[in-house]
Amino acid sequence: MSSEQKRRIGEEVRRLRLERGMTLEQLAHLSGLSFPTVHRIESLRRRKGSNVELNTLNAIARALGKKVKVEFED
Repeated sequence: MSSEQKRRIGEEVRRLRLERGMTLEQLAHLSGLSFPTVHRIESLRRRKGSNVELNTLNAIARALGKKVKVEFED
């Protein structure tokens, strides 16, 4: 996963969470993930070396009422 992809994922998760008026704690609870995990996903936008598993991203997307779209690039 490129740093640009990670940045976009983290920014989008944060934007959607704030748009819904949710705290990190609320998103963690609704997604069934721990607070540190959700915080790490949002922090991907500024951290190097971290990746996110698809099942983790799916849990966050469900909690935000969204679906994950995967695209393959050349």
